[in-house]
Amino acid sequence: MFKKTLVVASAAMLLSFSGCTYKTSGAVSPIDISKTNMQNVEKMKVGESCMRNFLFIPLGFDATAKKAAKESGIAHIKYQESSSTLFWPIYSSRCLKVYGE
Repeated sequence: MFKKTLVVASAAMLLSFSGCTYKTSGAVSPIDISKTNMQNVEKMKVGESCMRNFLFIPLGFDATAKKAAKESGIAHIKYQESSSTLFWPIYSSRCLKVYGE
């Protein structure tokens, strides 16, 4: 009985501490990227803005394109992508990266 309880508790703990990360490019972006040469994206200025939580304590509140562009001196955003990391309940983040001139 004890071994079965230990196995179930271990499995539950492993599932609750599993993490995942994903990255998306602006599929729902309000930015028209049809005229952006994707080969030049890496040569552009880059800005990033993130919202992070550690043990449910917020470490950053603003993951917006406006903040990312302002902090990196971008006047015209040409491309954006977002990424999220979830290692619940310990850590989570949502970041927005913008590219432009």
